[in-house]
Amino acid sequence: MERLIDHSHGARARGPHTHPHNSDRTASAKRYGGGRLPQLNISLLGAPAILVGRKAIETDTRKATALLAYLAVSEQPQRRATLAALLWPDTDEQKARGALRRTLSVLRSALGDRWLEAEGETIDLDRVNVRVDVTEFRRAIAGGRLEEAAKRYR
Repeated sequence: MERLIDHSHGARARGPHTHPHNSDRTASAKRYGGGRLPQLNISLLGAPAILVGRKAIETDTRKATALLAYLAVSEQPQRRATLAALLWPDTDEQKARGALRRTLSVLRSALGDRWLEAEGETIDLDRVNVRVDVTEFRRAIAGGRLEEAAKRYR
């Protein structure tokens, strides 16, 4: 059975102009047991690499890496049905959802049970202490910082 993260700890009221990923680091630190959170680095420009702090994270399945990459790049919650169809297009919905649950479990274990948020039918990435090279590349391009963008591509 998939474990859901309890979002009641350190929760803040959200106004119309706030986003759930803009919560302060203190609330996230409390949610994950206190103390300083390690940074999750997701590098997708080139060969995919996932690091927690300085430790490389490897999963036993490419689907787990693909799932994390998709969540990181999409920058918004995703519906389970969408992810299941995307990652297992030739599988019936029930089997695809089962495969998604197993892949989430693998990914949660690899990430030390941090950063993944599953609430009902949606799955998202908690972006506190997360660095995604693709996001930084996009921001540099949008800001006209082409040299900075070129350095991001390794």
